[in-house]
Amino acid sequence: MIKIKILNPTKDRNTPTFNPLIRVRDMLRDYSIDLTDSDDFDYMFVGMSDFIDKKKPLQESIEWGLENISKITGDYFLFDGSDSTSLMGAYEVFEQSDAVYLLKNQKFHTREAVSTYYWIGTNQKMYFGYYDGQWRQVGGGGTSVCDNTWHQLVWARNGTEHKMYVDGSLDQTTTMNSSMAGTINVIGAKWGGGYPLNGHLAHFSMYNAQLSAHQISTMFAGQRRRFGV
Repeated sequence: MIKIKILNPTKDRNTPTFNPLIRVRDMLRDYSIDLTDSDDFDYMFVGMSDFIDKKKPLQESIEWGLENISKITGDYFLFDGSDSTSLMGAYEVFEQSDAVYLLKNQKFHTREAVSTYYWIGTNQKMYFGYYDGQWRQVGGGGTSVCDNTWHQLVWARNGTEHKMYVDGSLDQTTTMNSSMAGTINVIGAKWGGGYPLNGHLAHFSMYNAQLSAHQISTMFAGQRRRFGV
């Protein structure tokens, strides 16, 4: 029999996560799973309310969560909520903790990316990161853009195709595992603030369609005099 203890099952946002399990606890015993209140357990299930505080700024929330779960003795799973803000913090807590798994409440039936970020890697090249049930990234090839010179950088996505342009020219063509249906969460860093942009941003534009190579090169030609590139 596998013994599972749920930490604070009726606390705030933990309730909708764990209520379904509690309702079928008798059925779970038929599958050798026992939900216990005892401190003698094999695994602890930890809900979002015990490691994410959405009233705090993201980094403070991560630190608060890490401090909370550091008190747990034994193996534990993290159960995240359903929105992208909590997912951002949950992933950072998971990465920096001893949690066995991070489980997402919602299921990604359509395999669409729901959370994304754009950043420049330590190799000084363009990347795009996304979550579609697991963390993935594309990019990392092409031109180094950290050379103390102004550059026009364009991420242009359509479905699973993601093209990256530097100074009006196609630099990388990548293919994502999933299309994009969610929100853009971070531009200029990874989730939780990792790999922050160490530079200046002079002009930013966002479009609801993938720009063509001609549109991007024309835009670059119009802007280059302004920035001396």
